[in-house]
Amino acid sequence: MGGRAGGRRRSRKQAAEAHRAIESRLVQADQEIGAILLGESSESDLAAARQQALERLASHRKHMSSSIYDQTLARAVENRLRDRHGLRRLSLLLLLE
Repeated sequence: MGGRAGGRRRSRKQAAEAHRAIESRLVQADQEIGAILLGESSESDLAAARQQALERLASHRKHMSSSIYDQTLARAVENRLRDRHGLRRLSLLLLLE
């Protein structure tokens, strides 16, 4: 069962590994972009993004543990900043293939 079938399996495996490597690099780039946005945004932009996130999550807060809520709030603030600057998540582009 070698030959072409074995080559195709190897090729698929290599493609899957390459895809995972690309995805990992995109996730890392997204994290770096998020950190830059948070670090470089003005206090007023951060406050506005936080207020929007708080309003959007208000009805969900009672259904979340405090740690999950804090993580979700941080992600929502970052998303508001990304929206404001027109920056999509790079890792989501893989889902569009």
